[in-house]
Amino acid sequence: MRDEKSAVYATVRRVDHIIENLTNQLQQKHPQVQSVTIEVGIYKH
Repeated sequence: MRDEKSAVYATVRRVDHIIENLTNQLQQKHPQVQSVTIEVGIYKH
C-alpha cells in the first residue's frame, strides 16, 4: 500500500508540474489570457 501511495504522490506532483509549465507558456505567449482551466482525467486500464 505504501508503494501505491508513493506512486500516486509522484504522479500528482508530475501532473502539477506539467500544468504549471503549460500555464506559464500560455501566459508568456498570450498575456491577455487571465484564466486557465485544465481538466485532468483519471482512467483505469
